[in-house]
Amino acid sequence: MFLFSVCMIGLIWLMILPFNGGSDETMRYLIPQYIYNHGSLPNGFDSAVADSKWGTSYGFTPILSYIVSACFMKIASLFSTDFKVLLHAARMANLLWFAGTVYFAIKISKVLFQGIYRWMFLVLSCCLPQLIFLSSYVNCDSLAIFSTVVIIYAWLTGGKNNWDIGSRVTLAIGVSACLMSYYNAYGFVLASMIYYVATSEMFSKDKNVRRREWGKFFFVVFIIFLLCGWWFIRNGILYHGDFFGLSSSNYSGELHAINGYKPSQRWDAYKAGVSVFSMLFVHFWVFQTYCSFIGVFGYMAYWLPVYYYLIYAAIYLIGFIGLILGIKKSKKNKQLPSGKEKWFHISMIGAMIIPIVISIIFSYFDDFQAQGRYCMPMLIPLMYYLTWGIRYVIERSVHSKRKQYQYAAILIIVLIVTLIGAIAQIGYPMCFAKIS
Repeated sequence: MFLFSVCMIGLIWLMILPFNGGSDETMRYLIPQYIYNHGSLPNGFDSAVADSKWGTSYGFTPILSYIVSACFMKIASLFSTDFKVLLHAARMANLLWFAGTVYFAIKISKVLFQGIYRWMFLVLSCCLPQLIFLSSYVNCDSLAIFSTVVIIYAWLTGGKNNWDIGSRVTLAIGVSACLMSYYNAYGFVLASMIYYVATSEMFSKDKNVRRREWGKFFFVVFIIFLLCGWWFIRNGILYHGDFFGLSSSNYSGELHAINGYKPSQRWDAYKAGVSVFSMLFVHFWVFQTYCSFIGVFGYMAYWLPVYYYLIYAAIYLIGFIGLILGIKKSKKNKQLPSGKEKWFHISMIGAMIIPIVISIIFSYFDDFQAQGRYCMPMLIPLMYYLTWGIRYVIERSVHSKRKQYQYAAILIIVLIVTLIGAIAQIGYPMCFAKIS
């Protein structure tokens, strides 16, 4: 019922949001539209998918989500070729990734938490207004977030089951989806490599064990190569060794963008001589990123009421305080054998920090983009630690013999977050409906 409810809210957004109601949707939609019309993948330099203003396209970067969007468009075209029908069909790919995110978040919650704390984790994670908004228009962010929950679930099952075939296949699928989504989620690829090596017996003194474990590792690598290696090989061939397509995208922009939009002409803090500290605080990078992580819609144009952000800030602050105070007294997760839990936390913290660092570097050296969606891959690790911190504060603040008061405190937080999410997700689509 929880999965159904949040997906229905996402569907409302999807149906009501006007075309280009989300960041760069006009430019992004050109990719699935091209695949739908031609039955083939575009070259990033192709004028059919390039934006005339920016002089480049999203055809250079991974386009798995757009391929799935084109498949939905083909299915929808059997009934109608109306523009809105095809647009809504293309957006269904993002709703699919969102549904997968919620599904795996539920499975993760069963492992990491018990009782009512499961619901606090789920509500904090899955009812975030910005997360649901990302499921309503054509983008790659939803796929990136989906890949992270699949990867985390694979870490948990792999650590518990000594990397049986099911957990290895799950990890390979998650990493492949991550590689084919958005570069800001690539921290999870690095974290997965570290976690897998640290929790397997690849360096065992027993030669037979070592051989078996290396065989398991290369099995995972082989599946990843089959699922997404073709894309990077294709890029390398098309763009003369530029496997990630980033240099080629910048080169295209430099050649074809109008004045003021060329990569060399874009404002960034480094060229302006602004310090990192000044960019983060004086130029409000931290403030804008935080708010748009919670929920800022359209082209950073439709903000929630200020007290929504303040309520979330208070909840997050409680979680961080609890985390700091209780870090030495943390209870071990019985689902993970001793020794593996340490590497789970190292991987989770690393995967949480890397998207923030990438976003800061990009804003400082390339293009100032203080958008929370670039940090969204850290969602599940962040909410895991916040939930743990809130639990610590509540359990230490309310006597253990009065469990009903502990439950009441948790229920209040759950209801507040749910209510904020419901008001934001129902009220703002109505605003967009009036605009369109």
